[in-house]
Amino acid sequence: MAEEKIKKLTAKEVSREVERLFLRGLTPDDIMARAKAESWGVSQRELSKAIDDATQRVIEIGATLNLDTELGKALGRLEALYQEATEGKETKVALDVQREINKLLRIGDHARRVPVSMPQSDNLQQQQQAKSSVVKVKFGK
Repeated sequence: MAEEKIKKLTAKEVSREVERLFLRGLTPDDIMARAKAESWGVSQRELSKAIDDATQRVIEIGATLNLDTELGKALGRLEALYQEATEGKETKVALDVQREINKLLRIGDHARRVPVSMPQSDNLQQQQQAKSSVVKVKFGK
C-alpha cells in the first residue's frame, strides 16, 4: 500500500493558497474541505485565520480599486470642465478647475522644490558680464 504523504504547508503558502482559492470564488467551507482533502497539515484554527486574513485583503483591494475608479472619474470630469473653460476663454474658471485638479492629485504636496533661474533682461545680463570681467587690483600701502 502506498502511503499518502502529509505535506505541511508554511503559513505563507497557506495564506497564498487560501487567497487564490478565495479569489476563484470558493467559499470558506470549500477551502476548508480542500485543505483537509489535500492534507495541508494545518489546524482548523490556522486555516480560519488564513481565511479571515484573505477576506480582509480582498476587501482592502476592492476598496482601493473602487477609490482609483472614483479618482479617475473625478479627474475626467475636472479635465472636461477645464477644457470647456479654456475654450470659452474663462480664465478664472480654468484656474479654479486647475486648483481642484492640483488638490485632487496633491500636486502641491509632492512638487519638487527646485530653484528656478528667472530669465533676465539684456541690460541685467550685460551688467553681470561686466562685473565678472572686472579685474580686482590691490594697491599696496
